[in-house]
Amino acid sequence: RDDVEDGGFWSRASISNGSLVASGEQAVTVRVKGPSAGQSAMFFMLDALLGVAHAGDMAAFQTEMRTLYLPTKHRQLVHDFVSAVATHGSLAAYVQRPGCDTSGRIAAVLSECR
Repeated sequence: RDDVEDGGFWSRASISNGSLVASGEQAVTVRVKGPSAGQSAMFFMLDALLGVAHAGDMAAFQTEMRTLYLPTKHRQLVHDFVSAVATHGSLAAYVQRPGCDTSGRIAAVLSECR
């Protein structure tokens, strides 16, 4: 694009209060989120595997990351994995089965994660 090659749009851009602000014929403000661990499919899958459920702001943040920022194939992977865990049970549910964790140590560690 000509405006990029001659430095146009991007030469007039700046970051202000977490927003990209570019001026020119018309001012443009775009709010962006930087990369975060919340954009990694692995964290969604670990939460599902461990039986960790988030509420409030954290649940809203995760929903936003999954729906707006995860690539489509990663989002599908998370969906399929969470569905499988819902069908077969989480690691936390497995450990809490009678006779599985006779010492109670694993269940104690899992409860600290919640």
